[in-house]
Amino acid sequence: MNTAHLRGRMHLLSNTLAALLITAVLCPFTASASAKGRAAETIAAPDVLEGSWEGSFEALSPTPEGHSISSSVTIRLTFSSEGARVFSGQGGAWREVAPDRFKVERLGPHALIHLVHAGQVPGPHGSRWFETYLIAVAAMTEDTLLGHWSRVVSHPDLSPNDPDRAFTVTGDVVLRRVETATGR
Repeated sequence: MNTAHLRGRMHLLSNTLAALLITAVLCPFTASASAKGRAAETIAAPDVLEGSWEGSFEALSPTPEGHSISSSVTIRLTFSSEGARVFSGQGGAWREVAPDRFKVERLGPHALIHLVHAGQVPGPHGSRWFETYLIAVAAMTEDTLLGHWSRVVSHPDLSPNDPDRAFTVTGDVVLRRVETATGR
């Protein structure tokens, strides 16, 4: 990977993280009216995030060649007084991502769910990996969240020329409130 491309990726990452932090802290507590003239919908309940939310989106991962790889992602977020849980969905089945490891910061109708962790690829020659996983959400209405999902992954044991040595995957999603077996 050339230095200019790496600088470009780091610039994109720093801008994304800055936007996430600014959005999570400074945005107002009501959904604004759109340019098309819809009336603003006030979000009244302080616990508007409580419950389960689901959404699907196309995630993009830039490559060293300059194009992006697209992949379909389906997530479920569950907020409770104990924190937040993240699930990945495929074919109607759900798998919890890093159970009991995500941290959540909430302010009004906003939340930042995050995790920084590491591990090793299974097998006798498995390489180490490190990951930063972020999901920022803002309630648009009582039943709709706007979200930004991002993963930054590195495998420092791989060759510096290996495209999987470090990569990002990001996407924006609209999540809808869902009823689950455990209720709201």
